[in-house]
Amino acid sequence: MTALPNTIWTVTFRAMGSVAAGEAATRFMNCRGSIESRGGKAVGTDSFVAFVLEQLGDVDGLGCRAMFGGHGLYAGPTFFGILFDGKLYFKTDESTAGEYRRLGMTPFRPSDRQLLKTYYEVPADVLESRSEFRRWAETAVRAAGYAGVAKKQQRAFGR
Repeated sequence: MTALPNTIWTVTFRAMGSVAAGEAATRFMNCRGSIESRGGKAVGTDSFVAFVLEQLGDVDGLGCRAMFGGHGLYAGPTFFGILFDGKLYFKTDESTAGEYRRLGMTPFRPSDRQLLKTYYEVPADVLESRSEFRRWAETAVRAAGYAGVAKKQQRAFGR
């Protein structure tokens, strides 16, 4: 595996048998991170990452960055999702985390010692419906945006 840190790359792919995915991928998938090389050609992300990016392709400013053994999802500068170990986690807040828990979803646990209580696994049923998936993603982007604003206000007021 050859790492190319700080290099932006675009990948074309076919996810879930979709020809359109390969055609549309370069429009929205800009990832930073590792690229594996096979025969001189760059090989991109796994099929689950490709599927998620295809499904969310019309989210404004969608970006993906390889990080911490997984991938981070962005809407412009707003970090709203984590792809890790074949699962997708979205940013939540007080008003949205309850729905994830009601559906039996758990928070992101990258290791036995670390738990991120504001990122919850996205239910499989949501992943299967493009419109529902998009709605949940937009809610996660709003939750992440509000969290960013709150942090900036706390720093401004010395809290």
